[in-house]
Amino acid sequence: MGAAISERSSVAPSHGELLWDAARLIAEFALSQEMQTAFAEAGVYPIRAGIASPKGLPEISSTKLIELDLLATLKERDKILNW
Repeated sequence: MGAAISERSSVAPSHGELLWDAARLIAEFALSQEMQTAFAEAGVYPIRAGIASPKGLPEISSTKLIELDLLATLKERDKILNW
């Protein structure tokens, strides 16, 4: 059985009303059917229902998610990278 890593991404403005509008537009575009399909074609799991998992990867519903202690992982970064 293979393994895959998934990372959460976010969109957030740092300040200003105009940036909130821009962030909302970017988020809406990233979540659109068109972009979610493009993400899947690029090997990224889509988060919209009805879009197939990327070729060669299992359906996300059949995967096991594990918790990651990010702070502990960052403390061991060099050891992990040199593994």
